[in-house]
Amino acid sequence: MIADSSGKADLERALLERLEAQKMAGIVLAANGRGEDYAEFLRNFKTPIVMFDQKVEGAERDFVGSDNPAHHRHLDGASTAARS
Repeated sequence: MIADSSGKADLERALLERLEAQKMAGIVLAANGRGEDYAEFLRNFKTPIVMFDQKVEGAERDFVGSDNPAHHRHLDGASTAARS
């Protein structure tokens, strides 16, 4: 199931509550919510959540992201080597 909050934190929270009520096995979340109140909501959420792209500090949930500066250094090095 895919849900879209259109970047609205209050809608995201309502969608997460709806998904939890439907007994989802887990949720992959690109979070829009911020702040300690939202982090506490996620900490107390019973359904497992893996966040990606946007980390909510203090949520204490698994997170998958990229190290963009390291990625750019790698690409810059590859393009320099290709020009040599």
